[in-house]
Amino acid sequence: MYSTSLPIDPTLAGQLLERADTICHSVLHDRNVLDLPYASLSAGAAAAATLMAHGAIALDRPRYADYAYELMDHALSRMDLGAWSLFGGSTGLALCALQLDALLDSDEYSRSLDDYDEVLRAGLSRPWAGHYDLVSGLCGIGVYSVARASRQGDHTLVDTVFAHLEAMSSFQGERQYWATTPAMMPWSPMWQRLNTDMVWDVGMAHGNAGVSALLAKAIEREVAPASATTMLRNSIAWLRACEMPRSADGAFPNLIGDPNPSRGAWCYGDFGVGNALLLAGHALEDASLSDDGVRVLRAACLRSEASLQVDNPWLCHGHAGLAHLLNRTFRACGADELLQRAGSFYQQALCSEAAHMYGPQERTTWSFLDAYSGERDQPFRRT
Repeated sequence: MYSTSLPIDPTLAGQLLERADTICHSVLHDRNVLDLPYASLSAGAAAAATLMAHGAIALDRPRYADYAYELMDHALSRMDLGAWSLFGGSTGLALCALQLDALLDSDEYSRSLDDYDEVLRAGLSRPWAGHYDLVSGLCGIGVYSVARASRQGDHTLVDTVFAHLEAMSSFQGERQYWATTPAMMPWSPMWQRLNTDMVWDVGMAHGNAGVSALLAKAIEREVAPASATTMLRNSIAWLRACEMPRSADGAFPNLIGDPNPSRGAWCYGDFGVGNALLLAGHALEDASLSDDGVRVLRAACLRSEASLQVDNPWLCHGHAGLAHLLNRTFRACGADELLQRAGSFYQQALCSEAAHMYGPQERTTWSFLDAYSGERDQPFRRT
């Protein structure tokens, strides 16, 4: 949810940049991605298009940009207007198209998304019965809506998404939060583990940190309704109240009441929550809140490998995801420790023995989440 118009940073240089070029080159020459039955951000052509666009800029390879457009055209040709998931549905495809336009300084796709915007407006005019989360629910639609409003100037979708979020929220005093029911995540094992009919999810991917981060980015980009500032203050108050006594296993839980420690990942635990606090501090111009986010992130960077439980190079639950998050948060706050830790995670993601075990020749898909253009997210279908 950061700007993607930043130049390549010095963390990716030398061997790491060569490795990234090798991966992009492999994608360029593996045409199987155009035969995949799906085209999503999480696991299909849209993911590969995003990779190739970034590669074109970072590596100065015009042919990567050409292939990015080919992949994006293929993805949009398979767009299912009834599946609204950010990771697995059309919202993710639309967001990738906007990013390609921004990255490659073009207007190739922006105008063609008008029809999709109308579908979203019509669907969101009814009461929302799905999840509020980032991966497949309202927050995911909100990410696209914020990007669209920033480029186009029409805030209607953002206003509607935030109105639904506000209607779904609850309060503890002035602390605002969002609860998760079994119907929202029927596939999750947490219901059996916690034996409850409702949980309070703290994480970025499926929980309250994701809401706070979305609110913060909309405010920062000046596309949020007036009510968003109060919602952000209240949601951050709830999030900060979730912090536990510091330990080797981190400060923030996955779920309220879950005794299991959170592993190191963008989607749950201290890395995601610290990022949300930092974003909120910038949006609200609250230096103490920003400092709080940096504190949480610094402490997370000091956790042991055993505590982090990161055993693969991927973006989802892997070294690449942590490297990307810390690199972006470094750019937001300038804390050198975050950049240093990002560098070590990039090294593990791209050049370690584990990374080469999952090399391009071993892959049958180019998944964004668990391969080098980053699948296991089912699209949320609005009915």
